[in-house]
Amino acid sequence: MSNKGVFVFSAFLMLAGIPFGCRDAGSISSHSSNNKRIKSVTTKTFAQEVEEATMLVAVDFWAAWCGSCKMIAPTLDALAQEYEGRVKFVKVDVDNNQDLATRFNIRALPTLYLFKKGKSLDLYEGVGRKKEYQDWINKHL
Repeated sequence: MSNKGVFVFSAFLMLAGIPFGCRDAGSISSHSSNNKRIKSVTTKTFAQEVEEATMLVAVDFWAAWCGSCKMIAPTLDALAQEYEGRVKFVKVDVDNNQDLATRFNIRALPTLYLFKKGKSLDLYEGVGRKKEYQDWINKHL
C-alpha cells in the first residue's frame, strides 16, 4: 500500500473511532500478549509448527498496527486456553513475514486459518465473537 493509501486508511480508522497503531490502542490489549499458549511463528518455523503438526492448528495472521487484531487477542487467548491439548494456536506477524501473507493470500486483517496435517481446511476473515470462533473450530475437530 502506498503512503497515501496508508494515510487515507489511517484517517478512516480515526474518523470511525477505531483504534490503530500501538500508541492509539488505549485499553485494548496488545496482540503480543504474554500468553504462552499462543506461539509466534515465522517463515522459518511455519513448516515445523503448523504444516508438520498432527493436531488442528489455528493460525492468526495479524499486524501490530491492526486495531481489530488487538481487539480479538483476548478472545484468542481464551480459546487457546479452552482448547489446550486439542488445538494449537499460533500467530504470524504479516509485516515481518510478508512471504507467508502472500502465500496464503491475506487480504484483510485479522485472518485466521485452520490447518490439519499440513493442509489448510478453512479461513475466517475479520472480527468474530467467541461463539463464532468456537463453532468454526468445532466443525473441524
